[in-house]
Amino acid sequence: IYDYWHWFCYDSNLLHPDNLKEFAEFTEHPPAEGFYLYDRKDGKGWQTTLMEITPSNKGVILTTRNVTDIYSAEVIKIKSKDHMTGLLNKFAYERDIAYYKSGVVGVVFCDLNGLKYTNDTLGHEEGDKFIVDFASLLKAHFADYKIYHISGDEFVVLAFNPTIKDFLQRAVAFHKYMWMNQKVPMSSIGYSVDTSDIRSIIEYAENMMSDDKKIFYMKFPMYVRK
Repeated sequence: IYDYWHWFCYDSNLLHPDNLKEFAEFTEHPPAEGFYLYDRKDGKGWQTTLMEITPSNKGVILTTRNVTDIYSAEVIKIKSKDHMTGLLNKFAYERDIAYYKSGVVGVVFCDLNGLKYTNDTLGHEEGDKFIVDFASLLKAHFADYKIYHISGDEFVVLAFNPTIKDFLQRAVAFHKYMWMNQKVPMSSIGYSVDTSDIRSIIEYAENMMSDDKKIFYMKFPMYVRK
């Protein structure tokens, strides 16, 4: 049956080129139990197929299922996740901006203060901890909004169709928390909420963050990047 499977998918050019080497090794030394995931061509294009191998008293039972929709959803989920922080990543950020059509959008733009200083003086492990700790802080304050880690020291919160009053209260409270509840603010903050073009809203929040960063450097000049 493995010889037939090999002929059907491999020799008949139905198997995706990326799967050829692994597939050949798998069919040459098949396991007694387990599963194998591969892409096979049909009339709809490349379809992801799950082959399950189950032992029986006469050998094995091979069962195939088309899992394209399920697998594609899982791939998108994996591609959207920032593995260091558990937040959404830049891929998800650009996708969600592109999918936005209309409505109220709130943006909080954050840039960590002193990440380079931390890496240079305390080491990259402490720098990574700094990033993870700030991500946890964002989760605590904006758990019901979308939170993205878009670069080493940049984070963005997007709130789609929030109550404007509630969003502003929370954004202002978070900004005050940075300056009043921390000896050295972990991040510079900018925020905006509107119904205009989403990139314009983001730009306004980023510009506000830049102004906040200038104030931070005036108060804490030792953190200025060199």
